[in-house]
Amino acid sequence: MRIWMVALLGAMTALPVMARAPFGLQWGQSMAGMEQVEAGNPIGVLSIENPPKPHSRASSYWGFGTSESGLQKVVMNSIEIENDAFGTEGKALYASLVNALLGAGYQEENRLESVGNALWNEPDEFYQCLDYDGCGYWIWFGRDASGDTVMVKIEGVRRGQGRVRAIFESPKWNTLVDASQQQQAVRDSDAF
Repeated sequence: MRIWMVALLGAMTALPVMARAPFGLQWGQSMAGMEQVEAGNPIGVLSIENPPKPHSRASSYWGFGTSESGLQKVVMNSIEIENDAFGTEGKALYASLVNALLGAGYQEENRLESVGNALWNEPDEFYQCLDYDGCGYWIWFGRDASGDTVMVKIEGVRRGQGRVRAIFESPKWNTLVDASQQQQAVRDSDAF
């Protein structure tokens, strides 16, 4: 019996431990069914239809990773906000996400909230400005104790229309991207 218990404990410690990811997902979980982002790139994308803990204002979720690493990045897209020329609804959703993340243990690393820096500078041109390069940005960056990072941003679509996007990355994401870029550089060199 004692040998069986030691073997069981040894087997359990050999299993990969998956860390908590947003929306009830787990970092490292299977990316079965993913589509390749681009030919030759091992990083793929997976539409996550029904996460265990969905957000009430989300319209879609995307997962990114490889078949070896599993899930390492999650993107949540809010429902499209309409008839909101001044950005009031978008700013409220953005603030509620940031406050929820702070309550969940994320620490603010940076916040960039500015509009009207270029062509679209009237108060009722909020989303147009965010959609125009260099005109404005509404972005919050955070990190939790385990090293997970998150970016919450408001994106403009057109006048009075936009969405909020939250992008979560595991501590392994940057290493995965670097490895993918190195593999691509080797493939590019082999092309000649």
